Amino acid sequence: MIMQTTIVGLRWQFQLGIALAILAIHPLLLNIPYDPEVWWEQALMQTFIDSGKFNKYPVIPWFAVAIIGSVMANGWLSVWKTDKKRILMGFGIAVVSILLALVIRMSRGYGNIFPFSEFGSYSFFFDQKYPPSLYFSLWFIGLSIISISIIIAIGKVAPKLLTIMDTVGKVALFFYGMHIAILGIFSKRIGLFYREGDVTLTLIGVVVMMAVMIPLSKWFYGVKKRSNNFIIRMM
Repeated sequence: MIMQTTIVGLRWQFQLGIALAILAIHPLLLNIPYDPEVWWEQALMQTFIDSGKFNKYPVIPWFAVAIIGSVMANGWLSVWKTDKKRILMGFGIAVVSILLALVIRMSRGYGNIFPFSEFGSYSFFFDQKYPPSLYFSLWFIGLSIISISIIIAIGKVAPKLLTIMDTVGKVALFFYGMHIAILGIFSKRIGLFYREGDVTLTLIGVVVMMAVMIPLSKWFYGVKKRSNNFIIRMM
């Protein structure tokens, strides 16, 4: 976000160009050899390019994803004047991103980290987030845009269904930090279901986590609204 402040004033076309250039270059940067046991090499590479013990979210690829978010926000909030236009443009852009991801995946080379057996197999959809492959980044961007478009559509027909999202969205940074802390207590400190279970158990965990986090988020929003501290209000 700090880096994004340096380009947020540029026209969206320039921002998009920067993001696409970064996404295209990052897979090549992953080929830079380094010794993770040498602290300065580890710190430099895992801050900007790779992932590991030092840092899970390298700046360069996630900066590109953030820029795409800024470009889409410009469309949703300024350029596209109706919800119908926002929904249609969102879905259209998302489909392009996902199709491009599939093309990258089918190439079996550039932009991929893990191999796959055949199109549509489990291994076809299995790739890497830490650091993100180009395939993952494009897929993630597409699904994120689809999600926002669906939320806009729900807001048109059944706005009350968005109450939960609204509560969480008002304190997004608090929710993000707190839910990781809570998961850390149960999974790593207590050892409860750490890297265990299947999809069903994961979904049950999501429901339990939301049952805990929604009241916490509602409480913190009250704190945030009453506070004059800029750090608290930013959360």
